[in-house]
Amino acid sequence: MNEIAQPVNLLGHLFGVFCALEAALLTENINKLILYEPQAPGVKLMSPDVVNKIKQLLDVDDREAVLSIYILEVGRLTLDELEILRSLPAWSGRVAAAHTVLREDQKVGDSLVLIRIGLNP
Repeated sequence: MNEIAQPVNLLGHLFGVFCALEAALLTENINKLILYEPQAPGVKLMSPDVVNKIKQLLDVDDREAVLSIYILEVGRLTLDELEILRSLPAWSGRVAAAHTVLREDQKVGDSLVLIRIGLNP
């Protein structure tokens, strides 16, 4: 961001909120921070059962099933809504990144921002 000629508006959603806040600690080239639906520190979005299902699916590299379970169990979307998401052009990109959902859920408590302000769980 420091190489962009003018200050940027930075949007973070869920785990991206923590990424955006940490970026703000590293640069002054931010005009606005838009922080949407941050995950609460110490609150896991996934139950242990969902985490185990996802781990098993990642072990066999079934990213589409990982994403589907995440959307249904964590996002609480319906099967019809999941089918709509599957029909969108962005679906393949989401499937490609599905392996990150566990890391994101586990890393919120390790956020530098939370540690610096004393809120890390």
